[in-house]
Amino acid sequence: MKKAKDAIILSVSNRMFLQDGYKPTTMRKIAQEAEVSLGLATYFFKSKRLIAVKIMETYLRDLRSRVSAAVDAADRPLLHSASMVRLCDEFLMTPDYRVFFLECLYYDIYAESLQQLGTGSLQRITDKYHIDDNPDLILLSDNYIPPSIERILLLEKEKGNFSRISYDDIPDIVFQSSVERYAGQEEFRDQVHQATVESRGIVSQILSSMPPREAYHALLFPV
Repeated sequence: MKKAKDAIILSVSNRMFLQDGYKPTTMRKIAQEAEVSLGLATYFFKSKRLIAVKIMETYLRDLRSRVSAAVDAADRPLLHSASMVRLCDEFLMTPDYRVFFLECLYYDIYAESLQQLGTGSLQRITDKYHIDDNPDLILLSDNYIPPSIERILLLEKEKGNFSRISYDDIPDIVFQSSVERYAGQEEFRDQVHQATVESRGIVSQILSSMPPREAYHALLFPV
């Protein structure tokens, strides 16, 4: 019973966030649409924000699994990281998800979801290239700085700023910001550039193989 109601609330919330937006959707509306009491809805999820974080984390977890199926994270961590950043941006900025994604950026829901998910991307990169670094700085450069840059660029682009930076450039900028501290070696810089180039083809293949919207949602939020 508990799992079924939990799943229904997530599925309904996902549909309402995408259809109506995060801000207009209230816990009361979610409860009504899920045909549960407000008290039961808040028993499972104490706030609308917690639901949104869980939903975004579910998308991110699935997207990461698709990147991992295409790229070995341990063997090619730069390409895996570059592909993950690009896939998230390209997928979440499609018309079906754009409004909700931008709201998640604005309210720092996206950043919180990434932190809940735990990336480990930069740790794999430093391990692969035998880079000795402070674990706190690795965490900062992995989980905090890139999402902050991504948030600023995308939200400001929506306002008409950063006109000389295209939406297509943003994933590369975000990815490169996470490894900028290690770019002193020419060989490493070349491999970062190669990863940004190769990631485009990887992401294109992943997006072309993804299920249609309704089937995809049924897969991620089964009821």
